[in-house]
Amino acid sequence: MKTKLTELLSIETPIICGGMMRVGTADLSAAASNAGALGVMTALTLPTPELLKQRIIEKDETQTSLIFRSFCNSARVYKNCIARKVVEIEKDGGDEKNNK
Repeated sequence: MKTKLTELLSIETPIICGGMMRVGTADLSAAASNAGALGVMTALTLPTPELLKQRIIEKDETQTSLIFRSFCNSARVYKNCIARKVVEIEKDGGDEKNNK
């Protein structure tokens, strides 16, 4: 598959590990992210908002990347090759140079 996203991220197939209700745990999200996909953790995997927050902040900043800052819509994601590529693209001005 060839799309603007696959070209920007230098990937062949955009794979997203969706929330999947109660099985979308932090461990599954991390595993998907470490394999090069975009992992999504579901809030329903933990019984309270406090436990969800605790699970998220267990990872320190060296294990995560902050992306989409240039869009004023920051997200902290598990660090992997795709997250590093997104950060690189943002530092390089995003896709602005291709749209001029």
